[in-house]
Amino acid sequence: MAERFKPCSVDGCNGNAAKPGAGRGYCVKHYLRWRRYGDTSTTKINREQTGKPCCVEGCNKPSGYQGMCQAHYRRVKVRGSASDDALHPRYKRRIKWLEANKDFDGADCLKWPFGVNDQGRGEATFQGVRMTAPSIMCTLANGPAPTPDHEAAHSCGKGHEGCIHPKHLRWATRVENEADKLLHGTIRRGEGINTNKLSERDVHQIRSIGRSMRRKEIAAMFGVSHSTVWEIQTYRSWAWLA
Repeated sequence: MAERFKPCSVDGCNGNAAKPGAGRGYCVKHYLRWRRYGDTSTTKINREQTGKPCCVEGCNKPSGYQGMCQAHYRRVKVRGSASDDALHPRYKRRIKWLEANKDFDGADCLKWPFGVNDQGRGEATFQGVRMTAPSIMCTLANGPAPTPDHEAAHSCGKGHEGCIHPKHLRWATRVENEADKLLHGTIRRGEGINTNKLSERDVHQIRSIGRSMRRKEIAAMFGVSHSTVWEIQTYRSWAWLA
């Protein structure tokens, strides 16, 4: 019985070609490459490039998509160019507004006038990277972040309300930023969390019981899991309560 499919006509490929006349003698993979790029050797993801810097000037993200990072590759596909001039008009407006206000020196907070994400922060693509509006403004006002681990911190404590005043922003480590949130009272913990079942008094009582009762019994008493009791007693949670 004759073979239904012939081997793919691309050297080194072990795939089966599509039925005669439908795939130019290529397997499905190479046929799709030929359709998209006009060349069976061109791929969307070039694994030899993966890990090398993006070929777009000023972008240090790893490449792997025709010599570009994924963000610039998508921009080329959608907009026809990898330059910032090819940004979506929505992001262009946002970047122009940020650049126009980078020297703002008013007494009150400068509020972000565009849409925000679930955390109340504005977003835009800046220098080929999706960033929050405070990070972009901090970059414009104070230069690039000292390290990738630094965050845009607010001295006013109103970042969650949309403040991006350039004088209120500075680069800070995660520890410093979290300390600011505690100082400003903008971080929720303990009784401030809506889903929390315990009060500070309950936590003190659980710790005072200690090992005199089994953790499962303590958990049943307070309506929580025994792992919650373990975390409280070992100070892995509610650690700020002495």
